[in-house]
Amino acid sequence: MNLDRELFHPDDYANSGDRGYSEVVGREVQDRGKTIACSLGEADLAARHRDVEELFAEGLTAADHYGDLLELRFRERCAPRVEALAAAERECCPFMQIEVRRDGREIVLSLDCPPEAAATLVPFAELAARSLDSSAAA
Repeated sequence: MNLDRELFHPDDYANSGDRGYSEVVGREVQDRGKTIACSLGEADLAARHRDVEELFAEGLTAADHYGDLLELRFRERCAPRVEALAAAERECCPFMQIEVRRDGREIVLSLDCPPEAAATLVPFAELAARSLDSSAAA
């Protein structure tokens, strides 16, 4: 695996703008001597990005980003894919607390990470916002 091991601080990516998913997620944060990092290499990260984009296009209904917490809401029919995404993210990002729950007729995916790693949620939040904007425009 070829991970970008450059250290970053969440403030460095507060306004990540046009940077791609892999440019932000494939980085490390030091948390009291413990490394917090996504373990995916570039090719796997690009494939995950495509999978997430497809899932968001299929059924994302809302997204709420609160610094180190991101909640994504999906149509009920997306439950198997949301569960699969949650399982995959737990493997590559074990520092994140990932929960899938049902809320009425929606499936909620919660991604919660240590404050020092809040920037790892930015790509998901930005992708969600773009997906929701595209849906609203259609």
